[in-house]
Amino acid sequence: MGSRVKDVEWLDGTASPIDLAACEVWPASRDNPLCSRLYKTLSQRWVLDPGGFRIEILARQATQLLASWGWFLPGSLILERISRETIQSSPGHALPLPTPLARTKDDLVILFGPHDEPLVRGNPKPALGENAHKIIKTVIEAGESGLSLVALRLKSKQNGARNTLTKIATKDPDWGYVIQFPGKVKSGGYRIGHPGLKHVRSEAS
Repeated sequence: MGSRVKDVEWLDGTASPIDLAACEVWPASRDNPLCSRLYKTLSQRWVLDPGGFRIEILARQATQLLASWGWFLPGSLILERISRETIQSSPGHALPLPTPLARTKDDLVILFGPHDEPLVRGNPKPALGENAHKIIKTVIEAGESGLSLVALRLKSKQNGARNTLTKIATKDPDWGYVIQFPGKVKSGGYRIGHPGLKHVRSEAS
């Protein structure tokens, strides 16, 4: 793929060219090749191309755009949003940012403490509580290979793991998207990630 060097108007009023082919890109529409696009440069700056010109925008504006376009947020924007919302919720106090305890490699799910709101596809969700948190954390840590039900029970030390995952998945569409259950194959399969990924049997299964 060739170079696509284009001029960008930056927030400080200057303008300079960048290679769009070297940026990460999110289109406003997956079906319209002429739609607006959002780019993230190698230096973590956000560039909007609404059609014919390119301007730098703030991270919070990029967050709003991606959410309105139906994309889940990349990790940098998720953490930026957490930081901003934490500060806004406590005027005059900059509360410490929660530390992620587990996260999928693509930040599809970011899990904090059992009584903190997890982020699923970029959206904050109600705190899971101790037992459900242990189960979700265990499945995230298993990675794409997933776990058998027996392995999940042993590692999480929770006997109701399957029912808990089913309850979480059926109550919320974002959780329902990321929680994957095994099919007819009895070994392996409980995992958190995008649907449709090929199951890889783990040694723990």
